[in-house]
Amino acid sequence: MPADFTVNARGIWESLPLSRRMLILNSVWCSRCKRATTIRDYRGNDRRGRLFLQGSCQRCGSAVEHQVEQD
Repeated sequence: MPADFTVNARGIWESLPLSRRMLILNSVWCSRCKRATTIRDYRGNDRRGRLFLQGSCQRCGSAVEHQVEQD
């Protein structure tokens, strides 16, 4: 896992099952490609208790961000 996670973000991320984490990483929306993609070089932070992943699109390299929904 990338080291660039805030403490709270890491706790949220690690509480998710591995299968769900993999699904999230491989289904991030890229507004430039106009389709789901794999996020690369990602980092995580929390805003008001919600986890956000920021990184780049595997296809085109554009910046992508994904808010992780928590159950």
